[in-house]
Amino acid sequence: RNKKKEKSHILVIVAMDVELKAILDLPLPFEKRNARGGYTVHHCSSASNARSISVVQSEIGAVRSAMAAQAVLLTFKPTPDTLISLGVGGSLESSLAPGNVIV
Repeated sequence: RNKKKEKSHILVIVAMDVELKAILDLPLPFEKRNARGGYTVHHCSSASNARSISVVQSEIGAVRSAMAAQAVLLTFKPTPDTLISLGVGGSLESSLAPGNVIV
């Protein structure tokens, strides 16, 4: 059998500068690309182009996150097959601060 290699493209949407910086500080060769709506997308592909990751900052809020996702989906082909959203949650708990991770 001849198995066809599957390609995978992950889109990560972050809300805050600190979240974007944490990802861009990884030892990966990110390139800046422009998406519709004025969004900057940071993109990195494996040497074989079989796997890739794109990161976009949406600012805080579910609507802004959705707008950023839509801009990337309308701009780039092939479209991502996985979407990970970070930073769209909020809290009424006074002991929590921005940057806390809640699972």
